Amino acid sequence: MTATPELRYFNWVKQGFYQLSIRQKIFCGYGLALGIAVLGTTAGLVIGDGYYQQARQQMNRVSTPHSLPLNQTSIISTC
Repeated sequence: MTATPELRYFNWVKQGFYQLSIRQKIFCGYGLALGIAVLGTTAGLVIGDGYYQQARQQMNRVSTPHSLPLNQTSIISTC
């Protein structure tokens, strides 16, 4: 029976990881943790900026006098 390509790749990675020294494994762990932190922070900032822009557009739509009914526009302009 032959192994699937995914299983072969996994075995290759596993063998390569076992051949690393403790120092190299720790370095790889820190690199992985730092990469995940940077990726998560970047994704959070991008998603947060999208929500901020959406809320800002809604605030601009609400604050324009064109969105108010005609009878309320005259009350606001007299104040």
